[in-house]
Amino acid sequence: MAVVHVVGCGIIGAAVAEFLSSTGCTVRVYDQRKGAGLGATGASLGVIMPISSSKLAGDLITLRLASLRYYDVLPAVTTAMGVLTLLDRPADAKIARCLEQRAAQGFILELWERDDLHARCPSIRADYALHSPADRAVDGVKLVYHWVASAAARGAEFHWETTVTAPMIGNWAKRDWVVLTNGLGLNDFLPVPRVQPVGGQAIRLRCPDLAIATVIHWATADPIMPDLNLVPRGEGMFDLGATVEFLPYTLPQPLHPQRLLNAAASICPPLGQGEIVATWWGDRPRPIQTRSPIIGFLEPRILVATGHYRNGILMAPITAAIVRDLITEGHSSHPWQFLCPDFLTAHG
Repeated sequence: MAVVHVVGCGIIGAAVAEFLSSTGCTVRVYDQRKGAGLGATGASLGVIMPISSSKLAGDLITLRLASLRYYDVLPAVTTAMGVLTLLDRPADAKIARCLEQRAAQGFILELWERDDLHARCPSIRADYALHSPADRAVDGVKLVYHWVASAAARGAEFHWETTVTAPMIGNWAKRDWVVLTNGLGLNDFLPVPRVQPVGGQAIRLRCPDLAIATVIHWATADPIMPDLNLVPRGEGMFDLGATVEFLPYTLPQPLHPQRLLNAAASICPPLGQGEIVATWWGDRPRPIQTRSPIIGFLEPRILVATGHYRNGILMAPITAAIVRDLITEGHSSHPWQFLCPDFLTAHG
């Protein structure tokens, strides 16, 4: 079987290792950090919500929905089931189309009007909402650890605090496969940067008297936090975030925790009295002038699978399935070529 060198062990690298190790491939994973999931994955809130998305169809939605279905058979890495998206208007033709399309795709999406919303979530200040039972929040780091342990049990090797260089990759690709999943580190192997960092900062709140069991998602008028998620973590703890900040920026910003708290209090007043017990931040890898994510061949035996921006956890399973197929079968039945930008090729 093939020998595959995977560069990067965030959520994508761990998924690739898991999927390839199950085929009998020899898998070797390298990360410059001390362990798995310490980059963008560790800074994520883990909210995955393709059913709630306003994008109804197309190849990208096909991939997102296929990836979501993997989570139904994964171990208990879900921290909250269901996403409630708050709306400022009642049902209209667009929402009706969304409900119809999701039903045709085999998913439930419910419109909660004022009385129903207030009966189910009396602490939420909104008049309408869309509820998606299949969307959820996932503990991305816990999932990474699970995949690493599973792949290691099949013989995959993990090399921490290891810097991979272009000559190393070139040497490996003479006889083996290489998969670059290393987010912003992809730029180290390209003539010009193709991925940019987008910063995010989030907070953890203690609100022991607040009874919310589902993820709450809503839009704001704040340019650095255009949409926010409130994620219940159990025992009165809630994660709230995150900001969306393009260069130039410096994180952490000392004013952001209160800014996030104020935004949360606007839709759930009890949150305004919550205690901030932690704040964290990180960068997401966003492709420059091309769609997210990036999948394609840098060279015939060097695959790129990175740049997932805010959908890394959601799309990790389907990305790994595509990489597995391309290496073991030479093709994939999943649509992926549309994610191949001009500086890569769709053929190995």
